[in-house]
Amino acid sequence: MAIVLNARAIKQQPQEAGSVRSFAEGMQAMLDSAGIPADTLTDDQVEAGALTHHRVAILPHCPDLSPEALSALVEFADAGGKLIACYTLDPEIARALSVQNPTY
Repeated sequence: MAIVLNARAIKQQPQEAGSVRSFAEGMQAMLDSAGIPADTLTDDQVEAGALTHHRVAILPHCPDLSPEALSALVEFADAGGKLIACYTLDPEIARALSVQNPTY
């Protein structure tokens, strides 16, 4: 299992940085307390193919993923990987997964 930390949002959207970090850390703590091992990966690592060794990717709060990271996540899902998205789901991922993207 992998938790995706949106490093791009931390750099480019300072108003979101605290939430992005907090939600990723909270997800890690929750999984740890349940005894579920998970790796935290930055979106840069996702772009580089780091999800190939995982079956599930959790996006706790990823408001600003690069086109390359989005493409890697779609490829991951197309290859049978499971995505769990919280708070935001990029329209590109929603379309690829045939999911209606509700408004928040």
